Amino acid sequence: MKLSKLELRWLLLILLAGIAFRLLSTVYLKHQPASDELAYLSMAENFLQGNGIRDGLGNWAFYNAGYPMFILLPFAYLFGDLILGARVANIFLGCLSILGCYYLAREIGLGLFGRLVSSGVYSFYLPTGVYAVYIAKETLLGLLMLLVAYLTIRTYKHISSLNVILLGVLFAGIAMVGNAGLSLLLPLFLVLFFAPGSLTRRFFSGLAVVSIAAVLVSPWLVRNLEVVGAPVLNTNGGFNLYLGNNSAATGYFMSIVDTPLGNDWQQLRRSAGEFESGNILKKMAVDWIVENPTSFLKLAIKKAFLFWWPPTHQGQGDGGGGIERVVRLLWLGQFLFIVAFSLVALFSYAPRKLEVLFLFFIVISYTAVHMVFYVIYRYREPIMPVVIVLCAAGIEASIAWYRSKFINVL
Repeated sequence: MKLSKLELRWLLLILLAGIAFRLLSTVYLKHQPASDELAYLSMAENFLQGNGIRDGLGNWAFYNAGYPMFILLPFAYLFGDLILGARVANIFLGCLSILGCYYLAREIGLGLFGRLVSSGVYSFYLPTGVYAVYIAKETLLGLLMLLVAYLTIRTYKHISSLNVILLGVLFAGIAMVGNAGLSLLLPLFLVLFFAPGSLTRRFFSGLAVVSIAAVLVSPWLVRNLEVVGAPVLNTNGGFNLYLGNNSAATGYFMSIVDTPLGNDWQQLRRSAGEFESGNILKKMAVDWIVENPTSFLKLAIKKAFLFWWPPTHQGQGDGGGGIERVVRLLWLGQFLFIVAFSLVALFSYAPRKLEVLFLFFIVISYTAVHMVFYVIYRYREPIMPVVIVLCAAGIEASIAWYRSKFINVL
């Protein structure tokens, strides 16, 4: 479908406004990299110094390597600085996501207003300004997941070789950037079950997606087999599983020091090594789950609520005093607005549009992964573009309902 001149003008205006918002964020937000940001930077710095992709603590594969490999290193080469390159890349990725929201909205059948609302809301969603500054994988992961959602809906309508290949490439990227995004394979398989075509074609399409992704990530798996002794995407799975499943777990991220393992972790890490220490933690987590199934289930349900709990938390330090409080209130208002109209889409629009239900299943699948591990609020950001498209669907459905109930009567 070709864009009209009016729609193209509005979309370009929204895109330019989104660029300006992200640029202003990088200028006015004073932020020093910390925590995972330092790990990603050290991975890129070590590679540039000829030491391989390795974080500052000496781990070869504890963190996913996709963000440093695909973003930090190429953009550092272009702009001569890791942090500057990352922030330029974040703005670029954010712009692609603005366009991605528009095209996903169009793919599920939203009208002109709904399409522009989806891109407009994402353009000014406040966390996207913050993540233009952060050296974090969430903006990249969000774009990859948004593209997967778009191609999943297209596949529901028509299975094509090109879409299958692109999905395989995207899932390979997600595997390298953020494992939680692999949960979108489940909605894809559901879509293939309902998609037109023979059972054989649908089965081999799903198999092809997985096979293409596996082939593309295989060099990284071979590399990890050599350096850590196992063909894994990363070595933090057991560590993260244990943080979310132990007798002291709260549902949120917690320091390993605050777990029953306590200060023994460092000794275990030194004696067992990067990969095997993670396996030991995984066994400890699984043992706790098996011994405490009721506690595990209650904690998992609690994590689902925490994952979608409104952003009422405080930042670290004063962070700008009154200005930060105002921004956080605005973020809270945005979040409640987006979630509320997303639910409107579920109850008013979705029963008549299977594509909307598929998008909800994508959101549910991504949420479910974090019910097994733990919750950090920033982990929610990669799925927000899809939620914003659902919000636009809810707004469009509300307008249609209002017109049918009141305007048509008059």
